[in-house]
Amino acid sequence: MLERGTGTILVSSGAGSGPVIAPHVANVQIATGGMRNWILNLHAALSGTGVYAAHVAIAAFIGQGGHDSQPQTMADAYWRLHTERSDAELVVQDLPDDYLERGLADKFVES
Repeated sequence: MLERGTGTILVSSGAGSGPVIAPHVANVQIATGGMRNWILNLHAALSGTGVYAAHVAIAAFIGQGGHDSQPQTMADAYWRLHTERSDAELVVQDLPDDYLERGLADKFVES
């Protein structure tokens, strides 16, 4: 990609990798948080080279929530990232309002 001076790298993970705090998935988010950090730094390092890298943080049940979590809406968002090539990160936030409280073990929720 660098030799050609063009290319796109889009990497997706759950939003618990950084933009959303989700203690019930903290174990796997240790790894995805590192990946997110690497992609955000890669985005900065590739500036001006013609190669674009971005992270997509998904806080949604794809196809089961509102408009933002529908497959076509998400596909359009990925396409915009690829064509506009500006943002280092896109956060798809379409979870039920009480999702984090419902997903936590009792020890994390006030009684």
